[in-house]
Amino acid sequence: MTKLPPRTRTRTRSLPLGIATAIILGSALAGPALLHAEDKPAPKPDAVAQEIFKENGLESRLVKAYDELKDLSPRADGRVFFSFDGLPGLQVFLDRDYWVISLPSTRKGNDVVGYMFNPRDEQSALNVMIGNDGHLRSQGDLEKHPGFSGLTFGEGEVGGVKVQWRRWSEKEHLFSDCTVSLPARDKTDPPIHRVNILITANNKERRSALEEALATLQLQYGK
Repeated sequence: MTKLPPRTRTRTRSLPLGIATAIILGSALAGPALLHAEDKPAPKPDAVAQEIFKENGLESRLVKAYDELKDLSPRADGRVFFSFDGLPGLQVFLDRDYWVISLPSTRKGNDVVGYMFNPRDEQSALNVMIGNDGHLRSQGDLEKHPGFSGLTFGEGEVGGVKVQWRRWSEKEHLFSDCTVSLPARDKTDPPIHRVNILITANNKERRSALEEALATLQLQYGK
């Protein structure tokens, strides 16, 4: 399994939501945190992520803390259920437990709501962005990253809708993403929401596990 470099803090000026999310995904996937000079334990990864968002002028909300993570699922299939209210929120059964940060839409004219999932072992991450203003990175942008492998495509399902996963790797991680339109399950006449999904992993098995789990994704306004 790929060993990742130590976590480093990234400080930049105020960034668009999608770019800020990419920064946090990079931090969340890093290896064990370094001790400070005073040999004090480094802050928990959820606290580090929120600090970075704050530094970039972005509001974030911790909806499941790192300290709440459990190593084992009570379910026979090993999946863990997540359910969050929002505008919209979501529910999904994932391959393991994750701490989760939500990014409410606070910028004028931007309707994107984000949910970021990160596990204890830091070997994968899931980013779900809901809103018509969200978009996937272009192939031209991806090609600028060191070690870009080129794109491959595969069929899949998200929330009961057939999708095409776009897959690639870079110098240190594997990725897949897709866009899908989903209604909220608990609305009588639900609006259709555009959903952009980004998976980051350190091996194909972890990437595939998240892709398969996202077949269970549903949007909701209440639990």
